[in-house]
Amino acid sequence: MAVTPAPTHTEADAAVAALDPLGADALLAGLPALNRDGDAAGLQHRADQLTERAGDVHDPDPARAALRDLGIVAASWCRLHPGRPPADRVAAELLRLGALTGEPPRDSLPSYTTRNPAGGRRRTFTGTPEEELFIAGLATGARVLDEAVGHCVVLGAAVDEGRHRDAVAAARATGEAFAAFTRLFHSVRRGMTGRFFAEELRPFFPPIDLGGASWQAPSGAHLPILTLDVLLYAGSAAAEPGTGTLTAHATDALPYLRPDHRELVSARLGGPGLIARLAARPAAEAEAPLRAAVADLTRAFLRFRYPHRKLARDALEARLGPSADGPYRIEPLEGLIELVRAAGDSLAPCPDGERRP
Repeated sequence: MAVTPAPTHTEADAAVAALDPLGADALLAGLPALNRDGDAAGLQHRADQLTERAGDVHDPDPARAALRDLGIVAASWCRLHPGRPPADRVAAELLRLGALTGEPPRDSLPSYTTRNPAGGRRRTFTGTPEEELFIAGLATGARVLDEAVGHCVVLGAAVDEGRHRDAVAAARATGEAFAAFTRLFHSVRRGMTGRFFAEELRPFFPPIDLGGASWQAPSGAHLPILTLDVLLYAGSAAAEPGTGTLTAHATDALPYLRPDHRELVSARLGGPGLIARLAARPAAEAEAPLRAAVADLTRAFLRFRYPHRKLARDALEARLGPSADGPYRIEPLEGLIELVRAAGDSLAPCPDGERRP
């Protein structure tokens, strides 16, 4: 049975990026200056203007664009007022727009990246080249990972149906897409230091309290890499120490995933992922190329995970010091590395050079 890959969102997000239902282009051009000056009154005035205009928005795509624009102003205001929710009228409009779209009632990873207009209409907190690089890299990375999810869905179906040749091709396509994402990650990493992110950019991503809940800011944790992690590694007996880490991570991020990815993750979290299903079968000779291809795929993940862990360490130390603890911790990343490594070893042991950071 042929399986259609999971849909990508490039065209849909490009359509949202083109919209300006609140007439926010001119208002948001001055947002970096307000942020540099710490102008809380100016930010509140912008939020009030956008809130008033948002009342005329009643369709999902314009509502997504409105969330993008009102959300980035609300996040800027909340940076100056840690722990305080936005004004009641602003909060009520964010909640209404979130309900209309079925998405978090604030700025989100898509609104900051793939739904963010390019060029002179770009919405940014700081207006710096580093932030522009960060947004562009995340947007391209999200699109590439979306493609990888589509290939991975095909891979899972081909494995379950015993179509070994199709599965090998899908594993390689997934790995190639993920390798492209890793190259993008290194490009962004070269152009933006961990210190810049921790000190200049990260403060603009506070949690926001709305409707009795705390809503997380846009985060790399909401990239489709999580969908891939669950599809591949969920329930792997060989990776049992990391399974709890993945389940907790996925459960926490689930409300922030796109609806179709939410469905994929929810359906797989309670059962075995692709590698667990493959490892549980007898290692027939006909499956040797498939097992090798999937083991290679896990090594492609490790080539991202190791430098990502280092970048997270650098950003954490820049923000909190060498003895950093509290809510910003490296342990979840360590658990994911162990999970990926053990899952790959359950199919074909990694060469020594791939096993260490």
